[in-house]
Amino acid sequence: GGLTPMNHIRPHRPVTVDGKTIEVAIASDRTFALVGVSGFGDSFTVRGMEKAASVASGCTGVDNGVLSFVNGGKTAPISTANVSFERMGITLKC
Repeated sequence: GGLTPMNHIRPHRPVTVDGKTIEVAIASDRTFALVGVSGFGDSFTVRGMEKAASVASGCTGVDNGVLSFVNGGKTAPISTANVSFERMGITLKC
């Protein structure tokens, strides 16, 4: 385990998800993606984050974090104004 040093993350690249341009960075070992929040606009869903990670990586993006289990689950909208992070880590299953 341990944290992946930031130099092992490939540069962000934009992908289109549901008509929105989302910035996604993929870890060089393809174990996770960092998905940008701002491209989603006023709100995002965990499912949308997973989809962006999947499109960018060619793998399956899966989130098992706390946001997947609160506020109605993965399809519930989360206000971008209510989160303190710019990117969300999504696990990749390749």
